[in-house]
Amino acid sequence: MSDFNKSDFQDILRASYLPQKKAQDLLASRGYGYDKSLSNMEQKVFVSPSGKPIIAERGSVRLSDFLYEDPRLITYAGSLFDTRRVANAKQLSKTVEDKYGVAPTLVGHSLGGYLSEKGARPSSEVYTYNKGAGLPSIFSSTPKNQYDYRTSLDIPSALSQFQSGNRTTLPGSWSPLASHDLKYLKI
Repeated sequence: MSDFNKSDFQDILRASYLPQKKAQDLLASRGYGYDKSLSNMEQKVFVSPSGKPIIAERGSVRLSDFLYEDPRLITYAGSLFDTRRVANAKQLSKTVEDKYGVAPTLVGHSLGGYLSEKGARPSSEVYTYNKGAGLPSIFSSTPKNQYDYRTSLDIPSALSQFQSGNRTTLPGSWSPLASHDLKYLKI
């Protein structure tokens, strides 16, 4: 991870689920800026201490995430058209690159990991944790500048095991549901 410490990865993911002011405060103590003009409850734009923009895509929280976004990433439907959140991820990535003059780093957990992968610019770095993966991802490759972390029993990321690329499997809980939690991200 070139523009933020590995120890910050978990906090950036945690911040993606927080209200904007709490997210800003969480990372301010580590020297990160927060771009309020480009951030919202689904996508947050941080600026690393070295000035690199980082987009944190939030995972599933709303009913529409569970009933619309998640089923599309699991099935082929998600590869046939962009959902609202995929389109927003692509647009924000382009807007951030235009504003800061450099491709953003994208990070996400679960659905947020999938959105980070889909929204990445060609030269973006992508870091995911327990990235949601569906049938279209089986036997596909991730770009060389994408780093996927998953826990061994996590269900949403299970099919990502078949992708080639930079993938690290971490120990999790004996419970598949508990293994999805951010507390098992230990890198």
